[in-house]
Amino acid sequence: MILNTQEETFIHNNITYKVGGKIYANEHSYYAGLVGTIIEIRDGSDKETENDGPDIYCSFEPPVFPADRQIIEEHFSALYRMPKTIDDISLDMVIMAPEDLLPVEIFDNYCSEIPMFIVTENWAHEGETGVKNYYYSAIEDAKIKILFLLAGEKYEGLVAEWSEDETTEQEIKDFSFSCWVTGHFCEEHYQITLAKAKLLYSPFIRKTVSPDGYVPIT
Repeated sequence: MILNTQEETFIHNNITYKVGGKIYANEHSYYAGLVGTIIEIRDGSDKETENDGPDIYCSFEPPVFPADRQIIEEHFSALYRMPKTIDDISLDMVIMAPEDLLPVEIFDNYCSEIPMFIVTENWAHEGETGVKNYYYSAIEDAKIKILFLLAGEKYEGLVAEWSEDETTEQEIKDFSFSCWVTGHFCEEHYQITLAKAKLLYSPFIRKTVSPDGYVPIT
């Protein structure tokens, strides 16, 4: 059987591989780290290899980042026992085994979404600026961090320095605090905010974090 028409699919071990679909070469492959497209799928007597599953023909995009290019080159140099550059490595119509590939549909759905709370502290003073982000899985911890930061600022930071200055202003909302010199916010300010975001949480990481898995905080 040969599948080479766009959108034709082949199911192997409950995973669907689609002609024209995007795939990622995982760590089991010499092409690990590359993204490509499925060009053709062959099974049965039409296979060219002795793979247990189908032969999946892929066309890979060249590595984007230098570090990834170096890894690929090192893998193939070791395989052929001679120096290989990316120009020496075929990226078109590469026969891959299913276990070496991650279809984009699987990647888009295998991560769980969990809440993340970001405390952002930014300031500007006497020509210098800075930003710090703190990331928390529970809003209670994020709020505690804000209280500690504000306490430090009011004791010996910019807020303390400006406390006696009648030209400064403050704005306090449910999830933000701002203090600045009137008319000069961009040049002289201290601000802290709390924002909620979503973190895509890999099941592989879950195994290393807790034997019981992650329990989202709502």
